[in-house]
Amino acid sequence: MFGGVLSVLSFLLLLPGYTYFLLFELERIHEFVRAHIPKKERERVSRIAQSTGSVIANFFRGRLLICVVKGLVIAVGLALLGVPYGLLIGVLSGFLALVPFVGPTIG
Repeated sequence: MFGGVLSVLSFLLLLPGYTYFLLFELERIHEFVRAHIPKKERERVSRIAQSTGSVIANFFRGRLLICVVKGLVIAVGLALLGVPYGLLIGVLSGFLALVPFVGPTIG
């Protein structure tokens, strides 16, 4: 139990750092790596990196869309059933769905 709680807390602490680097520093990281790749391989490696980046970006967009839809469906369903704080529970459940395994269990 303690290991699971510690894992979730460390994830929540690391998430803002990862988000910062992915949003603001990714281009500088790309340029740094690109400068250290041999010239004859740069084009191929850049093409592969761009393809990989677009796949990862699409994955996260899809994941966020699923979380939003899940939160809305749960919030509307609970509100129709007359559950107190149904909207809050639905939003929290949708947000927690971002965390694999732990989020759906808590939600």
